[in-house]
Amino acid sequence: MSDLGTLGGNRSEAYGINDAGQVVGRSATTDNGQEHAFIIGPRWRRHDRS
Repeated sequence: MSDLGTLGGNRSEAYGINDAGQVVGRSATTDNGQEHAFIIGPRWRRHDRS
């Protein structure tokens, strides 16, 4: 298990991982508690999808 970090907020949740090792989920941002979807590639580069 690994800590995924956040997009600046206080929480994030992973929902799945595919055969390529990409993790998808959602994370809180610092903007009024908004949440954004994210995908993390196999090299742990986070991409905000919102």
